[in-house]
Amino acid sequence: MTQEKEIIEERIKQQRQQYATIETGMYACGEIIEFRKIDLFDGEMSLMIPDEFIEMPVKFQKVKYPSEYRPQIIMTSLDLSINLGLTMYLQNAEKRDVKVITESIKNTIKRANPDYRFFKSGDHREEECPYCWFDFRSYAFDDAVYNIQFIMLIEKKILQGSFNCPYSKAEDWRKVMIQIMKSIKKNGGERS
Repeated sequence: MTQEKEIIEERIKQQRQQYATIETGMYACGEIIEFRKIDLFDGEMSLMIPDEFIEMPVKFQKVKYPSEYRPQIIMTSLDLSINLGLTMYLQNAEKRDVKVITESIKNTIKRANPDYRFFKSGDHREEECPYCWFDFRSYAFDDAVYNIQFIMLIEKKILQGSFNCPYSKAEDWRKVMIQIMKSIKKNGGERS
């Protein structure tokens, strides 16, 4: 390995260590991503998202998510390649429902798409806003896609989240998305 290459790799390693949280910014895919807090669902909840993310215009939502059951809110990168969809369900849910619903979604995806590859999952039901998640690889027309699905309990409501990006960016964006999930908070009052 040449000395120049070693220096570059050391710089990248230092940036990954220095920029590793939402508060400091996160090093991902060769750049430092900074975050901002946004309120959603009439101010009921907040989360931190990358500064460059915008709400996906409806005309693009209808193309990218042709089903009428697309997420209620879709945040996206400026090039539309990295997406976070959120839907809030008004129901009287309990902490135990988080795992049951997550497993149900995972099993439905597996049955419908036996060629998808599933990787990791997380169970964080002891958090103030309990949540469970799993990730997997799916396929688009011309590329593999990395996905994370999660279910979170906010008060007695279920928040369903879906994230996707090009599979080539999976390693870095998985870390970013886990931090985004951890940033979700119920605004005001008691959190469940």
